[in-house]
Amino acid sequence: MRNASYLMFSNVFVKFLTALAVILVARQLGTTDYGILSLGIAYSAIMTYFTDFGLSQTIIREGTKENANLGELLSSMFKIKVILLSITILCFFGIIEFSYDDPYIQKVIYFLVIPTLLGSVLQSVGSTYFQIVQKMVYIALINSVFGIVNAISLFIGVFLNWELHNIALIYGISSLVGGIFSILLISKEIKIKGWNLSILNGIFSFSLGGFAFLILPQLGPIILEKISTLEEVGLFVAAMRIPGLLLAIPGVLAVAFYPALFRLGNEKNEVEHLKVNIFELKMATILGVIMSFPFLFYSDFIILFIFGDEWINASGVLSILSVFVLLKTISFPLADGLTTKGYQGRRTVILIFGVIIAILAYYIFGKSYASTGAAFSLVITELYLVLAFIFANKKGWTLFKKGAGINILLFCLIYLVFYLLDIQTISPIFGILLFLTIYLLLLIICDKEFREIIRNRIFLWKKSRIK
Repeated sequence: MRNASYLMFSNVFVKFLTALAVILVARQLGTTDYGILSLGIAYSAIMTYFTDFGLSQTIIREGTKENANLGELLSSMFKIKVILLSITILCFFGIIEFSYDDPYIQKVIYFLVIPTLLGSVLQSVGSTYFQIVQKMVYIALINSVFGIVNAISLFIGVFLNWELHNIALIYGISSLVGGIFSILLISKEIKIKGWNLSILNGIFSFSLGGFAFLILPQLGPIILEKISTLEEVGLFVAAMRIPGLLLAIPGVLAVAFYPALFRLGNEKNEVEHLKVNIFELKMATILGVIMSFPFLFYSDFIILFIFGDEWINASGVLSILSVFVLLKTISFPLADGLTTKGYQGRRTVILIFGVIIAILAYYIFGKSYASTGAAFSLVITELYLVLAFIFANKKGWTLFKKGAGINILLFCLIYLVFYLLDIQTISPIFGILLFLTIYLLLLIICDKEFREIIRNRIFLWKKSRIK
């Protein structure tokens, strides 16, 4: 829990600061230019994966084994990443030159993506090492440096009214700064030397599955730009920015639980593995329920408050994405359960079909309903993933029922009551606080494990006060 706390604090702080800067950038640029910037960010996420190709996961698998030589593993990882980086950059130039005729769009994408790729390679080495040894405070530090530099750079860009290509460049350079800091940290911890090719074992399944998992949220802007307008891309990405920020919180849980689940999976300790996975899913789903409610009922208020009148058309998109947020907090603990038990192949097949479903959904619904259709496509894809992950795991239904069952039932019950009472007519702040109060009280009453967590926290707090 301490590891999760370090990561949660850093991620929430950094994501909030970065989101604030990006919101100011969106207000300054408008929907069309922000749509171009969003394309660059989407490509940077996709290309970054090709510099990793699943190595970050295979090295955690190998690094959590007994008597693992982390120096050799990290050295091998870095050398392979440099090779992958060179190949990725060459292929990336070809893709952009072929896909876009507008020199301005090309320039913005290049300025953002190239330094981001360089920084991501350096950052991943440090972050992976500290994740293996479970020193999450250092991952938090790396994330904080990157996020703070990124946010400050964007603030300066807004203040000086920089053009889009300059904003894209400083966005990318901030990743490079975070990468250099990561290398400085790890150089004081361990000597990186040697070769150990065990990290390539089974990498094909990890690479395919990881790529499919990463590309799913990036498909929307890229496909939408081809079948709609840059303005619709801007609206979709702006609406996605808010749940994307909040999903970093349950995402922290996945990072903190991942090494422990891998260790239990390597030990073939299925009973403890299931217990830890259930606890991860329960905590993630509680956060998902809390985060999704405001978007469901008060999307107009949130969009107007954050982005302004020009972006009001994004409110319908945000409302649909509330369902995506809840489903996402369910799907990634289910996926982690498969991966850490050695069922990466199953996860890969599920994700590949998920990409196919997403592409078809984006094309069909995006072409007809633009950004709203793109949001609906995300929900369809995530629902498929949840169901597929459940059925692919022989303990999947038990995991879902004990980890998410009560939370889903309470969410549906409260939503039905609030819908019948037309809760949207009251103050958003009061409505959200009322929901939180009712939900948490019902959760304490209905969920014995959650009740024990609250009781233990109160006991520890009282004990600390006595001291």
